[in-house]
This record gives sequence, structure tokens and C-alpha cells, in this order.
Amino acid sequence: IMALSHLLRYSLMSNDEQVPLSREVRIVDEYYSIYHVRFGERVRMEWRISDSLDLTETMVPSFILQPIVENAVKHGLEYEEEDGKGHIRIECRGEDEFIVFRVINNGGAIDLQKVAEVMRTPGTGYGIYNICERIELYYGPGSGLFPSITEDGETCFTLKLNRTLGKETPPEA
Repeated sequence: IMALSHLLRYSLMSNDEQVPLSREVRIVDEYYSIYHVRFGERVRMEWRISDSLDLTETMVPSFILQPIVENAVKHGLEYEEEDGKGHIRIECRGEDEFIVFRVINNGGAIDLQKVAEVMRTPGTGYGIYNICERIELYYGPGSGLFPSITEDGETCFTLKLNRTLGKETPPEA
């Protein structure tokens, strides 16, 4: 119940707000704990966070990571969760002027063309579409959400945020 209340409270706050990365990590953990209570050991999640990132000092847009993890659970692991072999790995690291997140699931390869369409078209995938729109508003060249297939055939979403160009508020239209 506490995890659900934290998730709901966080979802009601402004999506325009920058928050410490530690808060984003916590909200993803809250989402996973709700999922875990409901479905047990069907899906495992692991974090790999670089020591070079200070979770309390690194600022990111609110709700930038949780929708990607939720999509990995809902769409990427729909078959693996039945036999308890679903796995999500979340990697966070600094890379030059970027903060790089990778959300990898072992649910098999996705249709990259279909995902690209969802990322560009409002109404087909609100979570992913909204993330792409927010990144475009706040961050410069090189930033974005990039879907791919790993060498092992896993689905990977790489989120790159240019930490030198991130803005507290979106630019005026």
C-alpha cells in the first residue's frame, strides 16, 4: 500500500520538474515492488549504477525512467513472466556529457519499425511518446530514446540525456 501511495503521489507531481536521480530510482523500485507483490517471482529486476553517478546530485526529469521499465514488463516480458524467466536490467552511467540509461529485457526482439512509429505518434503509446517529447523540449543534440536489439536478442531502450543542456523549465514556444 505504501509503494502504491508513493507511486501515485509521484505521478501527480509536475512532469516538468527536475528531480534527483535517487528519486527516479526509488519510484522504479516502488513500481517493481507493486508488481512483485502481485506476480511474485515471474520477473526479476536488477540495477547496475555506475559509481561515477551521484544519485542525489544528478538531476533528471521526473517520471523519465519508470514508463520505460513499465513497458519492458508489459510488452517485453509478457511470455517470460509465465514461466518465471523474465529479467530486466537497468544500467545507469555517466558517459562524457551524457547520463545514459539502458533498460534491457530478455523478452526477445521487438519490431524496431513499430516502436519508432509509437515514439513519433501521439495516442499509440503515451508513456514512450511523452518521454520522447520531453527529451526534445529539455535536451539538445545526441539526447533521446533509442530502441535496439542486443547481440543476445534482448530488447534494449537506451535513454541519453545531455546533462550540460538539461533545462529546469522547457523553452518558450
